[in-house]
Amino acid sequence: MLNCWAQVFQAAAIGPPDRLFFAFSFAPFLGFWTAFESAAKLGVLSIPGGGLSSTARLGMIRENAITVLCCTPTYSLHLAEVAKEDTVERLEEEGVDAAGQVGESEPAQAIDDALVTFAADRIVIFSHPEGDRDYREDEGLAAGEARWNVPVTHAVISR
Repeated sequence: MLNCWAQVFQAAAIGPPDRLFFAFSFAPFLGFWTAFESAAKLGVLSIPGGGLSSTARLGMIRENAITVLCCTPTYSLHLAEVAKEDTVERLEEEGVDAAGQVGESEPAQAIDDALVTFAADRIVIFSHPEGDRDYREDEGLAAGEARWNVPVTHAVISR
């Protein structure tokens, strides 16, 4: 079973210096235990997150500069929702009228979907530097102002 996970990690180009966070309680399910052990065997820093709240897990992910999150797809969406709520709340505490939405992984489609539910007076797109992106975040965004008929600002952030 460890070899299976080693193949998964290799196919996903996961290895040192990645930092994995396992956002689940292990219990008796062998799949989680073998994933954790296989990552450790590859020399990848592996941090267990069992027994923590979603908010605490997000804190651990930030504090430890996690590069790979291991969890179910449903739980990853839940974590994204918790992170969004926390971010909007903190922005509102600073006097910023903010809203957010968790959804589509294709940025242009996500914006299309969001604009169906509310009218935006501007759009700010955050992306990683070229070469440090998991996908082409700027495809379809270049013509954003014409597409959405609102000002679009693109901000590049580092990991």
